[in-house]
Amino acid sequence: INAEYMGTELNLMNCNVREPECEVLAKALTNNTTLVKLVLDDNCLDETSVNEICASLERHPSIQYISLLRNHLTDKVGPALINLAKSSSTLCHLSLNDGNEISSNVLQDIAVPLSWNLVVKSKISA
Repeated sequence: INAEYMGTELNLMNCNVREPECEVLAKALTNNTTLVKLVLDDNCLDETSVNEICASLERHPSIQYISLLRNHLTDKVGPALINLAKSSSTLCHLSLNDGNEISSNVLQDIAVPLSWNLVVKSKISA
């Protein structure tokens, strides 16, 4: 993946992205300064993959939207997502509902650092 050709949106929905691809993606994201929207729905992400992606986006100057729907993610990704939420000054939308098993407590911990700018679509039940 060439960071110069990413543009402002990268949609890798249902592309069978796994750990080896995430390593390459993370390196490209580190070198990209224009990406605003990243969609990784319906892939095979695991804790290591999410950690790599989050670490590469912590100081990203323009990322606003990340979607990780239907990746069967669990609370194990919580620390990386919380750290990203605390570090990013631009992130305002993080989609995690539908097909993930992240607890409402972890989702709330992710939402707190981003205050009202973060929209966490969650399956928090009343």
